[in-house]
Amino acid sequence: MLSPSVLVAAGEVIHPALGLAIETINEIYDKQSALKEARELCASLTQRIISFVNELLRCGQEAFEQEELLVKLELLLKEFLKSVVAFTGFNLIQRVLQIKSFEEDVKKYNEQLDRIIIRVTIRNTDKLAELTVWRKQFEEKVEETLNVLKGKGQRDIWMAFKTMGAPTPAIENLLLEAMRDIPDESDPERTPEPLDAVLRNIIEVGEKHFLGGKRLEKPPNWFVTDNEVETIGNAIDAEGTTTIFRGEWQGVQVAVKKFNVANEENPVFNKHFRIWNSLHHPHLAQLYGAGSSHGAPFFIYEYASRQSLNRCWKTLSDNDILRLLHQAALGLMYLHSKHIVHGNVNSSKLLVTDNGMIKIFGFNTSYIREDNKSNSLKVSSREDFAAPECIGITRDGVFRGDRHSPRFESDVYSFGLTIIEAMTRQNPFYGKFSEEIRDLKQKNAFIQPSEMNDEVWALVKQMCVCDWDERVSFAYVADELRRLATSVPAAAAS
Repeated sequence: MLSPSVLVAAGEVIHPALGLAIETINEIYDKQSALKEARELCASLTQRIISFVNELLRCGQEAFEQEELLVKLELLLKEFLKSVVAFTGFNLIQRVLQIKSFEEDVKKYNEQLDRIIIRVTIRNTDKLAELTVWRKQFEEKVEETLNVLKGKGQRDIWMAFKTMGAPTPAIENLLLEAMRDIPDESDPERTPEPLDAVLRNIIEVGEKHFLGGKRLEKPPNWFVTDNEVETIGNAIDAEGTTTIFRGEWQGVQVAVKKFNVANEENPVFNKHFRIWNSLHHPHLAQLYGAGSSHGAPFFIYEYASRQSLNRCWKTLSDNDILRLLHQAALGLMYLHSKHIVHGNVNSSKLLVTDNGMIKIFGFNTSYIREDNKSNSLKVSSREDFAAPECIGITRDGVFRGDRHSPRFESDVYSFGLTIIEAMTRQNPFYGKFSEEIRDLKQKNAFIQPSEMNDEVWALVKQMCVCDWDERVSFAYVADELRRLATSVPAAAAS
């Protein structure tokens, strides 16, 4: 081990930032000594870094002709330290589940060190060449680490669960992660992994001793654990019992929607999320994954930097909005072709990307229909944008109070109201009471806003009528919006 006092002093003489780097190296050295597995894996990288720093000290100021060298070294050291600290905080079960990711990180840090070494201009090139020969030793250390973990039996696993003292949802999450990571035995092309047997032991012990014998269903491969996605900064939106954050998952910027209340069912087993994950269209926000944290569901989906249409419409022209509404109509047509009713269409469910693309969102209120018969339970949605039949109004305009699940034509009605909302840049029922809104819907008594020209208004009137059989189709709506966006100048926004 290097002597911190001597080495830091020497480093500061050469370059003050090098002294800080050496302090981080010594902190890494201290933390890695607490590792129960992978200690040698980390130690080999730490020793490479120490040898490299020694070379820098021998070469003096000449080694720092590239000013960004120390910045890159310090970033590497901070990331390495962060990974080591996180891994030392895991118990046996978590280490088994995270070892592959940890190994990949350590390998990446070795490769980043190679890139830094190559950038240094010094005379002692032979020594530097020696420092870049590490891959064979790395693979040997990986194998040693896996062999240690493979030797863990059910007693070790039982003790790890017992020591955790975790609530049932947390244990279920660990078991679901283990199930997800085991290849399907029925797949003839599966590749067995070294820790498959340990993962099966984790599942067996967890279900038998810590879930009271409850057998869990294998999750889909889009199941995500809360430690696999990172939220960034403060919430960007909040609605009811949910909060939305910008996040990062698999190196990609995503949106993360978190529920603030616990739910017994993991969202990956909820049919709405299963359906959403199966949908692929340019104008639907892609669901990447879902999971739960302490029993509270969350899901991650395609990020739209401009957020929802109602948050950016003041920066858009009328023709821009018509173009975006045309895209939304295409997305809703696709949903209907898959026998899915959105059930909660409004501007807040239309996300806008940086390159001006609409991504429809809000599938947690969707319904599956065959021949307009719903097989979904009723769920709450915005009543002001709900079609008459969904709030107890008959097709003849009579209020009876017997509500129905949304049908395909219900989305047409709600989308008509969305067109009004988007073109006027405000809720069409702003300042009105529920009884007034219901009366307007019963009587088909909407008044043309000054912000909408006659052709756009004519389309809305064909969409927003009490009798669902009289409403125009989405195919017609999409064609009209395309035509209006490209050939008819809309009235200027106020």
